[in-house]
Amino acid sequence: HQRHAGWDQEAGDGAEGDGGEPASLSAERTVMSQQQLERLIAALDELSPKCREVFVLLKLQHCSYAEVEQKLGISQTMIFKYLTQAMRHCRRTVGELD
Repeated sequence: HQRHAGWDQEAGDGAEGDGGEPASLSAERTVMSQQQLERLIAALDELSPKCREVFVLLKLQHCSYAEVEQKLGISQTMIFKYLTQAMRHCRRTVGELD
């Protein structure tokens, strides 16, 4: 935050987007985020249905391994293998996922 505050003062009274950054940077980040999201969706579409479902349940819906095991009727070992496969594919296709 302090870095941005110092940068904003140096930048003067130029147009700013949300978060105190110049509007052009804000727009660029929005476009980049949208493009990354589109690549992630495309990468998930390339996975098998079961692999995709495991990824969505664990990473997007924040289910536990036990919940996924119960919902899908597969072992936690298979859940781990599917998640590993999905993460590896998405990292290759999209880049690093947090």
